Amino acid sequence: MPDTTELEQFSEEFFQDIINEAENGGWKEDIFFDKFTDYLTDAGEFNEAIRASYQPANGLLRVDGYCGDPLESRSTGDPEEPLTLGLIVLDFHQGGDLETLNTRDMNTTFNRLMRYLNSALNPQWRRSLEASDPGFGLADLIATRWNRITKIRLYLLTNKVLSSRVDGKTAGDYEGRSVVYSVWDIKRLLALTKAATGQEPLCVRFDEKPLHPLRALLASTRDAENPVYLAAVPGNDLAHIYDRWGARLLEQNVRVFLQARSNVNKGIKRTLESEPELFFSFNNGLTATAEHIETEMTPDGLDILSLDNLQIVNGGQTTASIYAAYRADKDLSKVFVQMKLSIVDPKKAEDLVPRISEYANSQNKVSQADLFANHPFHARMEKFSRRILAPAQEGSFNQTKWFYERARGQYGDAQAYLTRGEKK
Repeated sequence: MPDTTELEQFSEEFFQDIINEAENGGWKEDIFFDKFTDYLTDAGEFNEAIRASYQPANGLLRVDGYCGDPLESRSTGDPEEPLTLGLIVLDFHQGGDLETLNTRDMNTTFNRLMRYLNSALNPQWRRSLEASDPGFGLADLIATRWNRITKIRLYLLTNKVLSSRVDGKTAGDYEGRSVVYSVWDIKRLLALTKAATGQEPLCVRFDEKPLHPLRALLASTRDAENPVYLAAVPGNDLAHIYDRWGARLLEQNVRVFLQARSNVNKGIKRTLESEPELFFSFNNGLTATAEHIETEMTPDGLDILSLDNLQIVNGGQTTASIYAAYRADKDLSKVFVQMKLSIVDPKKAEDLVPRISEYANSQNKVSQADLFANHPFHARMEKFSRRILAPAQEGSFNQTKWFYERARGQYGDAQAYLTRGEKK
């Protein structure tokens, strides 16, 4: 799930985009409808979204659009195929700040949409509307297709944040047709956009707080094809890096953190707690790779300013143990971790990085299955599982992902720092 800062930024940018387009002409709600439904159409939530706004002054009923003609949305050409009616209603907050949508307001909005549906099936009510009114055109379509419709999908689109106390709305029934509810809030929209665009590039900036420029020593010739550096990473900085990027740092590792079960891992934990100043002497440190490095020569020596696609190919246990100590508020000011860093050409990374990982891993026994974890097939499957959202079950607004455990210990590590509620 996105963090609060990321969500606030996305909400503000989404709203500003609407404001900017509105300055060129057009209603904000119309632009909001188009932008939001474009995302959902691209994601396959529905085939199309047509704007049809009807909002009488009394506020008792409302509709903002529909998911196309049910007859044209059939999955097959069977003329007897049951039809699904999709109706859309908006709850547009006129601001980029995060506002909460609670259960009462959600139900009120859905009730207005249901009252519109009920009115649309009333011939007398339809005759009371002007033929040019969008509410009439949609009502006439609903009435025409009603005998074939067996399912109704109601969509509530909002730039508010759905209350954490609301995880769904039980499917209902209307005149023998099943009614299914779906809420798309700003948090769910952000998750969808991230799934569509994939992960952001992994770039570690040592020259930006809370990190510090990393003092290093060039351990290869200056013109080496794959230059190598030696560095001593402060424990706090390593913890901050893992806190920001998590298991993405270990994607090229043959295994992730095996928790504190082995003697090696227990020893790491014990040294951090009782003799932190000796950690550098006792621990084998990290073997890492990166695809690009930015450095600066200072009067005191060479500083690493940034690393693109930093990967810890050996030392996952060390990294996660330090992070666990950081989460437990242990003092890491005396902890330093030695790091051997190889800069690898991206074109050769797929072949070279797994070999570095294989030869560097010797603390715990490495099985052939562990080594095969870096095969491109498994790497692609893992990325798909982290990116592609599973459809929400009917009656629930929560979408999930499936978890492909490419490397041994990934699933346990993903849960290690979650609360009981987050694990659930």
